[in-house]
Amino acid sequence: MHRKNTVMPHEDFMGRFLPAPPPRTGTRSTGKSGTNIFSDVAKPSNEDEMYDSLPDRLNEAGICPGHTFVATPWKRDKADPTKQSVDLGMYPSPLAPKPPADGSYARMDWAAVDIPIECKDSPTEEDPFDDDAADALSTAVKRKAAHGQLLSYAELVYRYQQRCHVYIILLLGDFARIVRFDHSGLFATKKFNYKKEGEKLTGFLWRFSRLTRAERGHDPSAVRISHNSPLGKAMRNVAEPPKEVDPQRDYIRAAFEKSLDRKWPWWRLEVPVVVNEGTPEETRSVRRFAVGKPHFQAPGIAGRATRGYIALPLTAKGEIEGPFVYLKDAWRVDREGIEREGSILHELNDLGIKHVPTLVCHGDILGQVTISQDIWPEYHPEAQECPLKRHQHYRLVVKEVGKPLDEFENGLQLVYALLCCILAHQAAHNAGIIHRDISAGNILLWYVPGKGWQGLLNDWELAKRVSAGDAASGGRQPDRTGTWQFMSAHALNDRFRPIIIPDELEAFLHVLLYYAIRFLSHNCSAVGKFLHLYFDDYTDGNGQFNCGQMKYFALKTGEIDLALLAGKTDEEKAKEIRQEPGPAAEPLRFHKPGSTAIHPIQTIIETLLRWFAAYYALESAKAKRPQSDATGSPAEDSGPTIEVSEDFLAMMDEIDQPTSDPAAPSKLSADPSTTASEHRAAPIDLDAAEKVQTHQAMLKLLAHELRQVKDWPANDKGVDKRPKDGYEHPKDAVPASSTQLIQATRATGTGTKRRADPDPSTPKKRSKA
Repeated sequence: MHRKNTVMPHEDFMGRFLPAPPPRTGTRSTGKSGTNIFSDVAKPSNEDEMYDSLPDRLNEAGICPGHTFVATPWKRDKADPTKQSVDLGMYPSPLAPKPPADGSYARMDWAAVDIPIECKDSPTEEDPFDDDAADALSTAVKRKAAHGQLLSYAELVYRYQQRCHVYIILLLGDFARIVRFDHSGLFATKKFNYKKEGEKLTGFLWRFSRLTRAERGHDPSAVRISHNSPLGKAMRNVAEPPKEVDPQRDYIRAAFEKSLDRKWPWWRLEVPVVVNEGTPEETRSVRRFAVGKPHFQAPGIAGRATRGYIALPLTAKGEIEGPFVYLKDAWRVDREGIEREGSILHELNDLGIKHVPTLVCHGDILGQVTISQDIWPEYHPEAQECPLKRHQHYRLVVKEVGKPLDEFENGLQLVYALLCCILAHQAAHNAGIIHRDISAGNILLWYVPGKGWQGLLNDWELAKRVSAGDAASGGRQPDRTGTWQFMSAHALNDRFRPIIIPDELEAFLHVLLYYAIRFLSHNCSAVGKFLHLYFDDYTDGNGQFNCGQMKYFALKTGEIDLALLAGKTDEEKAKEIRQEPGPAAEPLRFHKPGSTAIHPIQTIIETLLRWFAAYYALESAKAKRPQSDATGSPAEDSGPTIEVSEDFLAMMDEIDQPTSDPAAPSKLSADPSTTASEHRAAPIDLDAAEKVQTHQAMLKLLAHELRQVKDWPANDKGVDKRPKDGYEHPKDAVPASSTQLIQATRATGTGTKRRADPDPSTPKKRSKA
């Protein structure tokens, strides 16, 4: 939530977000919003005394009919692996947790709480906000920790419920703040003394309890399904294993069965469908789908908040019909020039482009748009631009339910999946559409009967229109677009750079390297550190975060130097970055399992790095062109080979056929007789630089290597070498700002972190892969 926090007067907060409800004739309400029920509450000596006395005081006052206040400080929600529990909560009375008969506290229920209430005994020491500081954030350690705790509570409400916005109350000794979150930003009231100005707190609670569910932040297009209802039982029946199991397709049913977690809420979700929008033939309807626990859920609060579900289509009567589909629920960026993902897929499907999802339906959820971005400029008049974006709630349903790419069976299948997606990317670009978010989480495996597993290029929500077939054209954004770990070094070093074909092809290379280093055999002994330095790392300069040194050097030199894994201070790293890269002291090498023979993926990665090194040299107009040595050990027998279909071989032959185009590059890989140091002494290789400016050379390289089926070992995939708990950073003293950023990139992510600046206040977590 960096640059997304605003403190405002209580009166403004109430006027903006909770205007007084109109009088209702014929109804009765207990309690008075202006009554100060806290004036005689004794000053607490610790937090325990606060949540011991406050629930009874609030419930007895009768301010919030239909709601109950419950203390839940110690017993975590059984569904929550983070083991967090907020001190108090305001619940709809039918869903309020019941304290045990032994007098202990009730158990937290994140799926039911309407307003979390956090208690701190100090008015300042753990106040998450500083009214006078930039971005309303304090630099004090405890106060920053309290801010992180506040964000985690809001995120948990979003995680277990279907919410458009969330309120949290902070009690800080005798003082209080009220905070509102949506997926664009947060607003907090200025701190007030609720012992003296109790009407500010009771007035908020009185108004809140009289709002509709939608006004309180709940999504009316999502209806909770009781686990034991007829529909809930039907969902469980569909998830039962069949008598005859198709091993290639049963993963979908098995994943749906896993999603029917009884600790989680299940939902019936609506998708508004508009056909022939804006024409006289326009028609509107609503499709409904039953879902369980999300198959994927992006971390954080601000942003798209993407969730993915394996879903079952429902009839108008609420009965299950049809096969499993995949439903994506997201708060898309609503900005001119960014089309809805479903519209892009509809066009790609109409063009017959392969290896992209098949659209079932899509639509915006009416009336569900963030408002923080509209209010923020009023309280930051000095800012030249608003960092908050307008987000529109949106749902998309596609036919295919793919497998994550990390479930590839062997290296050949991994490379083939990437080739399929590059073909899809090429066809889309020829049609005037560029993807702009090539990442590990956006490439799936999809089984095609009779043809086997293929790649599926998913997640087109950041796609933009470009000049068809023009490699130099791309979409410009006011900030970086993509997933940090897989973006090109050029894009990471220039936040305003339009994403073009070389950036996307480089991202495919980074995806290949990401999975190869994790699962294949190589000479790197510190995979966790490698993943951090190559994919997560950054350099700090010129007011923005730039590409990490290991990725940058790889693209500049054409080699990945494992010597960079040796620990260095920030000063030493900064000194190296200013220097001209030299030959790799210990280049990364992939080999076949149990052998010294080079793996075909080594040839692919080595060749691509050489091409990109030439391209980067050309771009920077430097005299030297760094490259890698393409020599390797003689081939050795490494076990059984892979059986492939005739369709596979025909596809490789079609791509890897000789070209008669005189302008086409003549060679795919480096001359083995030429050493890396000789390459560096040579002028810029314009031929190599051209190879990454269109798709064709990379496609031919992959197809050429895939045709050599006998060179690909069938058993080359090993266990995942990525540390289970992420890379453990050294305990050496580093500047405070660096510490925050290192913690923010603890585990290599693979999914949908779109705005790619590392944000110290929003930890990155592993997402899709």
